[in-house]
Amino acid sequence: MDSVREIALIFCSVSVLTAAVSLLSGKALNKSMKYITALILLCSVVGGISETVFDLDFNIDVSAQSSNDTALSLSQYQAEVLIEQILKESVVEFSDISARATKTEDGGIIISEVTIEGVDNRDAARTALEERGIDCRVIFE
Repeated sequence: MDSVREIALIFCSVSVLTAAVSLLSGKALNKSMKYITALILLCSVVGGISETVFDLDFNIDVSAQSSNDTALSLSQYQAEVLIEQILKESVVEFSDISARATKTEDGGIIISEVTIEGVDNRDAARTALEERGIDCRVIFE
C-alpha cells in the first residue's frame, strides 16, 4: 500500500512540475512539451515501481574549485603575456616564457617566478623586467 501512495505522490509532483514548465514555455514548445511530459510521467511511474532512487545532490564545491583554477591559470597567462611584451619592446630574443602568478582581490596579479627559455641576453632581460617594476625570481634556461 505504501508503494501505491509513493507512486501517486511522485505522479502528482511530476504533474505539477511539468505543468509549471509548460506554462513557462508558452505555445512555442506546445507539441514538444506533450512528449516531454509523457516521458517524464512514464519515467516517474517506472522509477516508483522499481524503487529507483534518484540522487540529485549537486556538488557545488567542484565548480568553485574549477573557477579558482581558471582564475589562477588566467593570471599566469596574463603574466606571461606581460613579460613577453616587455621583452619584445626591449628587443630581447627568447623562445618560451612561463610564469607563476596569483590574482589579488582588486583584480591585479602578483608575479612570483618567471622562467625564460632560449634568451639571447640575460642581463638585458633582467634589466628590462626591473625597469618595469617586475621584481620576482627570474630563471633562465
